[in-house]
Amino acid sequence: MENEMNIREINEADIDPIVSYWKDSPEAYLKGMGIDTSDLSRFDGMPAGMRAELATPYEEKATYHLVAEVDGEAIGHTYVNRVVFGESASVHLHLWRNAEKGQGLGSKMVALALPVFFDRLQLQKLICEAAAINPAPNRTMAKLGFTFIKTYVTVPAGWNFELEVSRWELSREAFEDLYT
Repeated sequence: MENEMNIREINEADIDPIVSYWKDSPEAYLKGMGIDTSDLSRFDGMPAGMRAELATPYEEKATYHLVAEVDGEAIGHTYVNRVVFGESASVHLHLWRNAEKGQGLGSKMVALALPVFFDRLQLQKLICEAAAINPAPNRTMAKLGFTFIKTYVTVPAGWNFELEVSRWELSREAFEDLYT
């Protein structure tokens, strides 16, 4: 029997596990995601930023986190950053333990999160710029109906070093065709 997954907004109790995911991940794992590991003190500001996110109205959010639970246990998070309310955002997904990886849970987590992101932030487009060398998120985006746009070299976010990324996009129209 398949375990039941649900998605919910983060709360105060989720902040420490999310921060721990980042702070406790091996350096090689972080580098595989394109994270610049030269100054990991940037993680120290995460709790304050996430607390601020909790108090910010949807219309003003710069980031928005959701937690995935299986049978009531939190197993990972998906979030959007670079939010432009009513327009676009960049989506990310993270399973916290290796035991959950490779089972399709990342795809399921994002599939459940898509309606929340599109609805609450009134998005017209979701973007994912996954490290081109990391096959898992690229497979996930294809599986979920995102359109592959291009592969190119960029610094996709403030935590990243310059790397080759695969850009994927899902328009509101495509989302509605696929998921409603």
